[in-house]
Order: sequence, then structure tokens, then C-alpha cells
Amino acid sequence: MIVVLSLQHSVEIELLLTDMEQMGIAKESLHITSLERVSATENKYTMQIVQNGEKYSFADLALSIGTVLAVFGVMYGYSLKLGPVLWGLIGFLCGAILSKLIMMVYKKRSIEDLKTDQTAELLLFVQCDESQIREIKSLVKNYPVLGLSTI
Repeated sequence: MIVVLSLQHSVEIELLLTDMEQMGIAKESLHITSLERVSATENKYTMQIVQNGEKYSFADLALSIGTVLAVFGVMYGYSLKLGPVLWGLIGFLCGAILSKLIMMVYKKRSIEDLKTDQTAELLLFVQCDESQIREIKSLVKNYPVLGLSTI
């Protein structure tokens, strides 16, 4: 049987390998490989999701902030020189511009977050007997394992 473990790259992997060797699994039965990360900013699919999601949220944000500022413009427009209608329109336009600025900052931060999320994953293949699978499953509960599968 082969047990496949998906792990986050960390120092504790060495401890896991040592514990498995102490369980009686030979070094030759342990195979580990790292997965090459695809940059999220170069991945066209990820960027399309980010950009498509922003279209709807920008419209919602622009309408909500614009409405709030338009209401304030109408309220205070009675006492100002241009009147409530023009101040309502000015408030709505200022709200749309403000929401555009907020979305630009949000988009910049989300792209930076995608760039910094560059943690590598490792796959550990363990060739073992069927009797050792339970021991391995109980052992990996003490370590930061992302997933486990048996082949």
C-alpha cells in the first residue's frame, strides 16, 4: 500500500520522517517531493476571478456610498446656495468617486496578497504494509498535514 500525505513546508517534516523511521518504515520507503507553485498573478484564471468579482462589488459599493452622500447632499442642500437637487447629484458623484478609490486600494491589496501567498506544498509517499496504515494515520494527527490518502 502507498500512503500519500500533503504537507505544508515546515521544520516539523523532519520530525515526522524520524517518527516514521522509528515506527519501522525504511528510509527507502519514504519518498518526498515538492509541488512547484504557480504564481497567482501570472495565472489567468485567478486574475479573471478577481476582476469579475470586482465588477459587481464596485457597482454595489458605488450605489450604496453614492446614495448615502446624495441623501446628505439633499439634506444640507436646502441651506446651501446651489439647492438640494444639485447637492444631491454632487453627493452621488462624490460617492461614486470615493467607491472607485476604495476599490482601487482593495484590488491592489488583493493582488499583493496573492503575490505573498507563495507557501510550497510537499507530497510524502510512504510505501508500507496494510497493518501500518492505522499507525501512520494516528501519527500524522500530531503534525500539520493538509491531506491523507491511501493507494
